[in-house]
Amino acid sequence: MSRANVNKHLGKPVWSLEKKPESGIDNSADKWYDEIGNGIRVEYTIDEASIHLITVQSKKQEDKFK
Repeated sequence: MSRANVNKHLGKPVWSLEKKPESGIDNSADKWYDEIGNGIRVEYTIDEASIHLITVQSKKQEDKFK
């Protein structure tokens, strides 16, 4: 599923990381939270044509990074 399709299905992400090859960031990523604060992060392939990695974190884990 492409980045555009993921955003179409999940809506606007709460957090996004854009590609910046000059800074060493080759992949883009988006993140969403549910109503109690659990997070899902989707990282995309370099061409954003498919998903590279999905990470799910509990609210307890998310709170460690806030």
